[in-house]
Amino acid sequence: MKKLSVLFLSVLVTAVWDVQVRTQTFASDDSVIRQIWTEGMENSQTYSLGQVLFDKLGPRLTGTPGKKRANDWLVDTYREWGIEAANEEYGTWMRWSRGRTHVDLVEPRIRTLEMALLAWSPGTDGQPLRGEVVIMPDVEDVAAFEAWLPNVQGKFVAIAFPQPTCRPDADWE
Repeated sequence: MKKLSVLFLSVLVTAVWDVQVRTQTFASDDSVIRQIWTEGMENSQTYSLGQVLFDKLGPRLTGTPGKKRANDWLVDTYREWGIEAANEEYGTWMRWSRGRTHVDLVEPRIRTLEMALLAWSPGTDGQPLRGEVVIMPDVEDVAAFEAWLPNVQGKFVAIAFPQPTCRPDADWE
């Protein structure tokens, strides 16, 4: 078993090394493409811009304060770079922000649950709600989904497992 593991690891390292070596070569003599590539590889601001967007500004859903903050940040950033920019409204959007959400399991035992509503879920006007929770099943097709819908009238539908971190589900597979 140990020899098989060492063999597998050796093959994997060789395959990854080969891919890295091939991706690091630059096959074009076009000076414009080379400048674009050099800019992206040596002067990239992707990490710092992503950090601001994801960690500082957070979600940017239409109509939310986060979207407005992100728009204002982008205009300011473009101006710092010497690019003319302005916020322009398009369409009419209701302003909203996610309020407090608190869920208590009351049967078969009392327990506070961590949860979040999907964006654009209807509000409750600050009133508490009670209802059964059902888990969204795997359905074969649209017809099966539409046949299931009448069974959830007045119920809360759980559609995902609790997220251990902010990473996407694919990172945990």
